[in-house]
Formats: sequence, structure tokens, C-alpha cells
Amino acid sequence: GGSWPVSHDAHEKAAQLTADWCKRYNIPCDREHVIGHREVYTKFGKGYATACPGGLDLNWIVARANEILGAGSHPAPVAAPIVAVPASVPFHKDWEFWVPNKALQLRIQQALAARGRYAGLKDGDWGKLSIMGIQLTIRNVGYTGEIDGIPGPMTCFYVQVYAKRFGDYPLAPDQLLGPNSWANFALGLERP
Repeated sequence: GGSWPVSHDAHEKAAQLTADWCKRYNIPCDREHVIGHREVYTKFGKGYATACPGGLDLNWIVARANEILGAGSHPAPVAAPIVAVPASVPFHKDWEFWVPNKALQLRIQQALAARGRYAGLKDGDWGKLSIMGIQLTIRNVGYTGEIDGIPGPMTCFYVQVYAKRFGDYPLAPDQLLGPNSWANFALGLERP
């Protein structure tokens, strides 16, 4: 999860913005000071669930920003990232991680805890630990993404695969999670 192709133009715009911020606010333009949201926790012990930088190549952006500032050479063009996805999985860019109501969130938290995949509060209010428990669970049906608490298309797809295999989900997985997907995911978790 959290890694998808980002165009060269988007990288270029991000580099221009980074160069402007670094110049305007006198910020050193290096990877020590230009970080993605996901890196905030590692550096400062504070942060929140986000996919940033996702498919952005921050090293390229910093190198290009330095070139714009006159302090470096032009980096090689950004190649689209390679994402390990089984060939049989029909991922597409349209996906939706709909969060169910509190009662269903609580039901899933309790079922995950009963399977030893969640140790957080059972309060019907999902956070990173709940999503990590879901990601651990869907490894049983082929999920190969990170256990990072950040949902993406693979998480959505395999929640539905799990709901179909162990619950009573009647449809083909389409990466659009809704009440039916989550109710059947919960049912699958609750079954022996």
C-alpha cells in the first residue's frame, strides 16, 4: 500500500514548489529537511496515517529542487515505481476505502482481537492499528502489501477477497468497499 505511479510532470511541480519553499523560508534543501508525512513519526515521534510520499520519489525531488536553486545537476528522469502485484489481480485506479459505521468497526475490532491481530482499544473508532489488523488478516488470501495501517487498492481488493472466501460476499472484488464488503469481512472473521 501507499505506492503508485506519479507522473514526471507531478514530480517536476513538486520540485519547483520544494525549491520555492526552501528559498523563501531558508530551509536547507536536503533529505534531512524535506520529508514525507510518513517520515514525520520516524523523525519526531509524531504523525498521522497517510500514504505520503506514496509514489513520489523524494530523493529525485530534492535533487531537482537543488538544480533549480543552482546547487546541483539534473537528476535522471523518474521511472514509474515497480509495485509487486500478482498478475491475476485486476487493480485499477478507482478504489474506495469506505469506513463502516461504529457498530461494524467495533465488531471487526473485536473479531481481530479474538484472532490476536489487534491489541488497541475496542471502541468502534478505527485508527492505524485497526487497519494493520485488517492487513494482517488479508495476508491469508494473498495480500502482499505493507502492514502499515494505510489502506490502498490492494487492501480494498483483498478485504473483498476475504469477505467472499470466508463471509457471504456475493460479488466479484472491485476495490470499492461498502457496507456489504465490510459486513461480510466481519462475518468471515467471526466464523471459526
